Amino acid sequence: MSRTIGFACVLVLLVRTTEAQETVRPDQLAEQGYGLLKKYCARCHGDTFAVTGLDVYDRSGLVEAGYIEAGDPEKSQIWQRVGVDRDMPPEDQPQPSAEEIAVLKEWIRAGAEFPALDTRSPVTLVGMYQAMHDHLQSAPAEDRPFLRFYTFANLNNHPAGVTNDEFRLYQAALSKAINGLSWQSRIVRPVAVDQQQTLFVIDLRDYGWEDGLWTEILRQYPYGLRHDQSSDDRLRSLAKRVLEMTGTSIPCLRGDWFVAHATRPPLYHTLLQLPETAAALEEKLSVDVVADFRNDRLQRAGFATSGVSNQNRLVDRHRSVHGIYWKSYDFKSNVGRGNLFQFPLGPEFENGEFSKHAFAHDGGEIIFSLPNGLHGYLLVDSKGNRIDEGPVDVVSNSLKTGGTPIIINGMSCMACHKHGVITFRDTLREGAGVFGTARDKLRRLAPLESEMDGLLDQDREQFVAALGEAVGKFLQVGDDRDRDLQSFPEPISAVVTRYQADLGPQTVAAELWLDDSAELERIVETNSRLKTLGLGPLAGGATIKRQSWDALSGGVSTFQLGASALDIGIPHRVFGGSTE
Repeated sequence: MSRTIGFACVLVLLVRTTEAQETVRPDQLAEQGYGLLKKYCARCHGDTFAVTGLDVYDRSGLVEAGYIEAGDPEKSQIWQRVGVDRDMPPEDQPQPSAEEIAVLKEWIRAGAEFPALDTRSPVTLVGMYQAMHDHLQSAPAEDRPFLRFYTFANLNNHPAGVTNDEFRLYQAALSKAINGLSWQSRIVRPVAVDQQQTLFVIDLRDYGWEDGLWTEILRQYPYGLRHDQSSDDRLRSLAKRVLEMTGTSIPCLRGDWFVAHATRPPLYHTLLQLPETAAALEEKLSVDVVADFRNDRLQRAGFATSGVSNQNRLVDRHRSVHGIYWKSYDFKSNVGRGNLFQFPLGPEFENGEFSKHAFAHDGGEIIFSLPNGLHGYLLVDSKGNRIDEGPVDVVSNSLKTGGTPIIINGMSCMACHKHGVITFRDTLREGAGVFGTARDKLRRLAPLESEMDGLLDQDREQFVAALGEAVGKFLQVGDDRDRDLQSFPEPISAVVTRYQADLGPQTVAAELWLDDSAELERIVETNSRLKTLGLGPLAGGATIKRQSWDALSGGVSTFQLGASALDIGIPHRVFGGSTE
């Protein structure tokens, strides 16, 4: 290298270094660093989870797992991947500039702080009951028995804090979940009734839940506590009055638990009142699968590979009384009558004209329009009977929603079909090995690619419009006001993943209404009862499993027993038609 060229390279390097340094704003470094994680990493490590446990919205998790060593970029895995190895983000994703990489390094060196949260003051039990009481008092007396509440106080009170983006995601997930369990004709969002926006109210009649469905939820609820016998006079008085006005023993549920459990069986089936067979659902939706096949009133497509099916897959689009009805046919094997390209005219019907060309399937997934424009889901076996989970030898979930590759009805479908029906490319119309009248029939059922694309676009637009009505108010605010709704993470799967994470002392303290984790650790260390419940690891700062915390073993959960031992409330559940 010549002296002139070498000097020029050094000059360019100095200029770039100076420019990078000038982009670092000490007074805005938290916002800058967090903004870079959100911009370049969250798509795979927060909005979805390509690596289990890597959630860039969770600072404490990043520190505990070694992704960030506050104050030392060289010991931070994120810096090594982004600033040294330069293999993240992946080549096919947008890349940070030299200036942005410099900001990332300086942010870690300065302590890797996240932006300060909105000034949401801690929520107390008394404060929560006061907010419920005040709202009920302001409501007409005839409406009060139908009003119920959801709280995110445990997130608000978390000592490490929850980012504003996460908090909005929880709110959006609650709205999507509730409206996705409704047969009513319009989207009705839960409404915040406290200043911190941690307590939301709904009217059961807005979702068709007034006939005992709240009781069905309470049968599964592991965080139920009664406070109408509290030693705190004010809390006892407020709790009694709230229970009187609502007429229920538990008027308020944790929002994160509801999102994680009401979107999967058994509650998903119960709340959405799903029939036990595809035939019964089709009758309810005015869909006649046989008539649509015989009269060419469906649109069919088939392909050898798909995102969930392990074998080839066929999908039919029908019209229903509320919009669309998509039905897939899935297979354990691609051979024999499991080969769609040899047998594309199934399933076999009684007195079917094309029986010798009919496939034999092993199960399927149904996606249908709810009256409000969102979608409902049903998994069925080969005979059309409702099932909770799809067999892994037929279908699987690469997103691992719910922590497993098993496709769980409701939850997994919501995650996969976050913007409605997924686009595909049909290869059945031109690739099937049938001829004569069978080929003519297939051509009438399987439209040209342009026609199918138009139908898919139409169906997605209708779903996204309803989705926007349900979640847009919560997500498209502040800096994200003009952000495309489809660029946000799917809220329900994000909340499910966070809910199922291991629980450290800070999380458990917030869920038990304690002031801080140090207080919890002191209590656990000296309380043998809590240790017998399996909470001993918390005294040393270790974690426990969510399942051991909220499982209803013997009728009550570890949470309820722990709360009782700390005199926070009386464990309460609903059994059968009575309360205990």
